[in-house]
Amino acid sequence: MRKKLNDKTTISNRRVNTARFVLTVLLSSTAFKMNSIDSLANTNDTVISLEKETIYISENTYNAQFVDDVEVMTLAQNDEALVNKWQFLYEYGYDAATDTKINTDFNITTNNKTYETLSADDFKLFQAVVAAESSKDHHDALAVASSILNRCDDEKWINYLDNKGYDGRNPIQQITLPGQYSVYFEGNYEVYLDDKNVPQEVKDACRLAWYQGIRSHKYVSFRGRSDTEYSDNQVVENGNRFNDVLIKPQQDKTIVDMVMEPLDRVNNDVKQKIKVVE
Repeated sequence: MRKKLNDKTTISNRRVNTARFVLTVLLSSTAFKMNSIDSLANTNDTVISLEKETIYISENTYNAQFVDDVEVMTLAQNDEALVNKWQFLYEYGYDAATDTKINTDFNITTNNKTYETLSADDFKLFQAVVAAESSKDHHDALAVASSILNRCDDEKWINYLDNKGYDGRNPIQQITLPGQYSVYFEGNYEVYLDDKNVPQEVKDACRLAWYQGIRSHKYVSFRGRSDTEYSDNQVVENGNRFNDVLIKPQQDKTIVDMVMEPLDRVNNDVKQKIKVVE
């Protein structure tokens, strides 16, 4: 069972040893050297921190490179390490690097739909909207990105857009649908069309969600953190509030979807009823 002490998620010595093993496998299976990795463990229970410095060569570099005889991490290797780190942090519910609690009802999933066939301008718009809607950290940015992309898999939202003459499976058309994402229609996203204004945390989250199919939940809607009546589903305390569980069209469902979707929906409904009672 997960062990929590002193208001922060900590890890027992046994799990620290597991963490060491995971890190050893990760480091030995990829051709890079991290410039720095914070201490993983002391002799007693300790909080895990996997922060590292990263040297980017270019977004199109996917082979090992050397700069001044120092082997540096390519973007693909960085992304692999980042996904492994997030999966680890979400399991234990705490990000030591930012002293942030993570809601363990959220979890990192892979192999979701990707959108590399859409244009670079489409991605730029998506990233700008996520930057404007999120609290600018990795976790809330990925949650906002996941919510937008989940709509492209959701039966209700696909049909709703299709009936209005839009393509419900296209994330850009989900974003530009009138009445949905206020930052788009109010123009608040425009400052983030300049890549220099987008925090690296948001860039990481959007790149992994769009190009590699990484998501952190199954919700299709969200509102700002101040709307406390809407939902308690926040990945981090200062983040957006998420609601409405993804339901795939019948023709897209796998056996796993058929089993899990009703359970996810019931679980969310129960949480909302408990909230009302409280």
